[in-house]
Amino acid sequence: MHTDTTLLPAGVWTVDPDRSNVGFTIRHLRVATVRGRFTAFAGRIASEDGRLTITGTVDPATVDTGEAIRDQRLREEFFRVAEYPVIAFEAGEAEPRADGEVAVHGTLTIRGESRPVLLGVTAEDAGDGAVRLRAEGEIRRSAFGLEWEALGFAGSRLVADRVRIVADVVVTA
Repeated sequence: MHTDTTLLPAGVWTVDPDRSNVGFTIRHLRVATVRGRFTAFAGRIASEDGRLTITGTVDPATVDTGEAIRDQRLREEFFRVAEYPVIAFEAGEAEPRADGEVAVHGTLTIRGESRPVLLGVTAEDAGDGAVRLRAEGEIRRSAFGLEWEALGFAGSRLVADRVRIVADVVVTA
């Protein structure tokens, strides 16, 4: 289903990876926040008559949290990049909200598991005809089979189940 939105002018838009960032945050030990990003990703948005069709991919082998050992474990144990080399996102339904944000309903696929995801998206002029889109949402890693149930102090989980997704991308027509 396509719903009217004013997120982008009509046309086909592609993500400029040099001006964009795709990442996540997750709580660790209930007190720290781990921030990560992916250094290889691509995306395309078709906008026509206020309707959007969005596709995006991320290479999970490029995960970077600033900690080499953790990144290797994420690649091998969580994302299993040898078997599942792509994280994919597709959306075709968007609805404007009163606050100027657009709710984008899509499907995220990680390790062969596809689940619905809701992203709140805002847009602003990035200059030179480009548009900056900021998208945020939340997933449960367990819904994608990203399980790691090690327990820490007082029986609490070492790593939270909820993951915040953040994409700050510049698109060009």
